[in-house]
Amino acid sequence: MAQTLLRPINCCPSLHTATPFFAYNLGVNYFPEKEPELRRLAGDIVSIVIRAKLHAMIDIAFGLFLAKRVFQGKLGLGFCDLESFFTQEQKSKDKIPYEHIYRMYHEINELETAMGGEEGSLAGIMERYFQEAGLPRVKREQSNCLYDFERKALVCAPELRVGKGLF
Repeated sequence: MAQTLLRPINCCPSLHTATPFFAYNLGVNYFPEKEPELRRLAGDIVSIVIRAKLHAMIDIAFGLFLAKRVFQGKLGLGFCDLESFFTQEQKSKDKIPYEHIYRMYHEINELETAMGGEEGSLAGIMERYFQEAGLPRVKREQSNCLYDFERKALVCAPELRVGKGLF
C-alpha cells in the first residue's frame, strides 16, 4: 500500500538528499575521526529516500548539487560528493544504480559551468536541465500533478489541492 501512495514524486531538489551530504561534509570538517560513521549514515539516509520512493533520481542528483553549491559557494569549503562510496560500496549493499544519479549530477555541474552568471542560478539551471531532458514545466496551479516517466506525461490528481500533500 505504501509503495502505491509513495511513487517517486518530482520535488526538486531533494532536501532529503541535500541534508545528509551537507551534514557529512560539515561533520568531517569538525570530526574527521567520525568519517566512516558519517559516510555510512549519509549512505543509509540516501538509500532510504530512494527505496521509499520519496524522490525521483533527478531530484536526488539536484539535491546533491544543491549541497555542493551551498558548501563550496556559500561557505567556501571543499565538498566531497562521495561518488566512489555510493557507486561501489553502497551500491553493492542496496543494489541501487547510483551511477545514473552521478551521471545526472555531472551533467548538472557541466551545465552550471556553461551557463554561469545570472543564468547560473539554481532555478535557471534546473529549468534548462529539465528542458534539455524533455520534462515539462509544472506551474504552481498544477502542483497536484506529477510527471509519469513511463507515459511521458503529466498526471494530475484532482483530489489533491494546491499546497496540500497526499495525507
